[in-house]
Amino acid sequence: MKWLTRAWHGGDLTEEEDAQVNAAYSRHLAEIAPRLRDGAEVLVSAVNLHDGQVQGWQGPSEGVFELRALIGDLQVGYEFITLRYRDADLIGVPPHDFSALGLTHPGAGLLYAEVDIAEDGRFEHRVLCWPDSEFGVRFRSVEVTRRPASPEDRR
Repeated sequence: MKWLTRAWHGGDLTEEEDAQVNAAYSRHLAEIAPRLRDGAEVLVSAVNLHDGQVQGWQGPSEGVFELRALIGDLQVGYEFITLRYRDADLIGVPPHDFSALGLTHPGAGLLYAEVDIAEDGRFEHRVLCWPDSEFGVRFRSVEVTRRPASPEDRR
């Protein structure tokens, strides 16, 4: 994570530092917004992973990584979301061992996500997780699908 770090999430920053981080990430998003495409723009505008629960994943295999999660809350409602990344590489995860993050364990969850553009021109979706991990996906495109869920679907 570059902006929305564990220190930022944990309240370890002063109010001024927190405001600076929020402003810097907002400026970053405004700067890259015209270059976001192929689903990356949807990650910024219409996907909120906060308090999401990972339901499963596939890959990465042949350049495809798929992440399935339950997201939402009582105010906005719940839904199952699938993020299917293409030309994808995992960042910060042992090769072919996404399970090492323990994201399907009770109490584990997704906290915050940030979007960036990598040096190779692909996009990066980085996710801070509870209790103590993070991962990223570098990708060329992402397909987002959703289906309704209910509060009872939470673990």
